[in-house]
Amino acid sequence: MDNRKWWNQLDDNWKNVFNKAISIKGEPTDSDLEQIVNLQKLDCPDKNEISDLEPLSDLEPLRTLTNLQELDCSGNEISDLEPLRALTNLRELDCYKNQLSDLE
Repeated sequence: MDNRKWWNQLDDNWKNVFNKAISIKGEPTDSDLEQIVNLQKLDCPDKNEISDLEPLSDLEPLRTLTNLQELDCSGNEISDLEPLRALTNLRELDCYKNQLSDLE
């Protein structure tokens, strides 16, 4: 999938997370999108720390970030880690304070 199509399918919460990750506002350029999909570290802020973000409940958008090595998604409403299976470079995962029932 091309980066623009992937971006357009994201909900506003994920767009906010990625915009904050690379410090941009508004619609990303093609260069910004390339930077996003090649992120090696991503912090998905705790829903209680940033008022303009709703808690994240789905990690599906991360399937595209195959270079991701570190992910902090603590303090959200995530219940399924399955979308992370494709992230073979992922070395560090913090998913404290979520709604996980298993690690499969």
